[in-house]
Amino acid sequence: MGPPQAQGYAWTRPNLRQPLERGVHVRGALIRYRIMAWIVGVGLILVFVGIPFPTFEHIIGPIHGTLYIVYLIAGADLARRAHWTLGRMVMVVVAGFIPFVAFIVERKVTHQLERSGALDAPPS
Repeated sequence: MGPPQAQGYAWTRPNLRQPLERGVHVRGALIRYRIMAWIVGVGLILVFVGIPFPTFEHIIGPIHGTLYIVYLIAGADLARRAHWTLGRMVMVVVAGFIPFVAFIVERKVTHQLERSGALDAPPS
């Protein structure tokens, strides 16, 4: 019995031993980082808005803290794939501490990666 057919196309198994192009890896890591930057940025603003309301702050604060850890992991993944310098990594870490800075740094990182050509996959 041969491989399954789907509307005239043969079912093919991906070659897992062949590495993907660098641009594909960086683009996916950038998308994850951008999503987490926005979530953490909004969460930090909610924490600062909620300071006068202790109940609200006690709910949002731990959620933001947990999501900040996920943001750091996404930033570390992007830093590894894009071969960042230590200064750029520190900039991303600090951006999650100061309200509105996460949005600014996210745009700056995105523009730098687009200009550098790191998001372009090399021709096959």
